[in-house]
Amino acid sequence: MRDYLSKLVIPAVNTIYCNHMRMVQSTVRNTMSGGGLDISMDGRYDSPGFSATNCTVSAVDLSSNLVIMIVNKNKEEKGIENVSGRMEKEGVKEGVRRIHAMQLKLSKKKSCPNIHHWRNKIINHAYYCHYKYGRDRTLCMNYWIAALPHVTGKHRGFRKIPFLKGIRKCKHAALGKDNMHLIKRDSEEYQELKAVIMKPTFLSGLLRASPKTNTSPNESYNSIINMYAPKSRAWAQQNTVIIC
Repeated sequence: MRDYLSKLVIPAVNTIYCNHMRMVQSTVRNTMSGGGLDISMDGRYDSPGFSATNCTVSAVDLSSNLVIMIVNKNKEEKGIENVSGRMEKEGVKEGVRRIHAMQLKLSKKKSCPNIHHWRNKIINHAYYCHYKYGRDRTLCMNYWIAALPHVTGKHRGFRKIPFLKGIRKCKHAALGKDNMHLIKRDSEEYQELKAVIMKPTFLSGLLRASPKTNTSPNESYNSIINMYAPKSRAWAQQNTVIIC
């Protein structure tokens, strides 16, 4: 059986895979715009938590939705040093190197250099609003949206802003005059951030969310179920009932 796999099956699969990837890369190269490729990259670990041994990073061309690159990493590789959380990052780096080696140009958004600076601050702001205004969810939502004028350097006079109702100013103390990472309201960067903060589905969920309860117990229970009924297999309803 081992000889059958090593001498026939694996070489055949490898040949078909290589031919397919050449076709995909040719298609992407022929349809690529002058600005380069827009790609998304994400890693899949072989087990949850920080105990993963392997990670598969995929690169998808967002224009054609074709997978143009797959990188497999093991936690024992150089640079990862048995730290599972490093595998995805190293896989992304290697994937980008391979894409450049194929002479495929990646597009770069130079108009959003400041969002990285604000990212953690905005996440903390979301948690603060969620727990601070547990009884008044509308006020919670409005203070969450108030992050938009905040990143532009505007901290008072909110009555003139149509999407901020019942808020006059930021609640924090006076800030220093550091304008390095402020975002201009008429910039593409501001519009990108506004689309995320004011996403209707997120705002709808924020209004309904409860700061006192969450689904962490359910997530823990689901993790136990996955040990005995992995998602990679389909189970009959009777078997699912027995397992769960």
